[in-house]
Amino acid sequence: MAIVESHLGEIDRLDLAAKAEAAGGLLRTYQKFGVFLSVLFSILAIGSEASREETLAVTALAAFTVITTIALLFRWRYSLHMLALMFFAVGVGSLLFETSEVRYTRFVIAVLAYPIWKLGSALAEGSGSGWDLERSQVRQWLKPLQDRFTTETVLELPSGSFWQGYSTYRLSYLGDCWAVATFKNGRLRRPMTYRIRSLNAVRLMRLEDGKLDIEIDGHLIQGVELSPSARDQVSSLLAAGV
Repeated sequence: MAIVESHLGEIDRLDLAAKAEAAGGLLRTYQKFGVFLSVLFSILAIGSEASREETLAVTALAAFTVITTIALLFRWRYSLHMLALMFFAVGVGSLLFETSEVRYTRFVIAVLAYPIWKLGSALAEGSGSGWDLERSQVRQWLKPLQDRFTTETVLELPSGSFWQGYSTYRLSYLGDCWAVATFKNGRLRRPMTYRIRSLNAVRLMRLEDGKLDIEIDGHLIQGVELSPSARDQVSSLLAAGV
């Protein structure tokens, strides 16, 4: 991997590019959501029988939502920032007009606006000029993680629960770092998350019964059943001191 001069280290730049790649893959979902909200808020604005101030607020929100949706459809690098601001505007507007949806508003602000803003920050920076090398590299590393038939170089780990939702970790050891992606079970087309992590961010621990405990960024996945190919790969990695 070529080292790129930056205030960020090499692994940090690759990690940010990987996060931007995952965010870009999620844009299609947000595009559909934006179209739905544009139609909803436009109908509310046209049919509003509320006070003049509330009607103006809903109309302004509908206009901003339409502009945000257009930005999402054209995959503008700052479109997720606009989406986060839209959710924040919904929350603040509801609080100002003292609607009965205050609890829902706080949920929107805390759970939707902030993480979308963070995701948008990765997309905005990682999609900018000067990142071609990192984008090309992380896309190359992602391809084996998306191929369900690639098992010799990819570790596949089921995770989650009924309450949290089931997902699958797919990891690839790259020599001086790890490529780590999570997918909805059975859906490898678009990763929910994609990271490039340093060697010490992933820790493998084989159990006496042949199963595996693995820690990824402090998140422990316990008692993983390994396929024969994965078992051989883990044995090689542990023997190499990974």
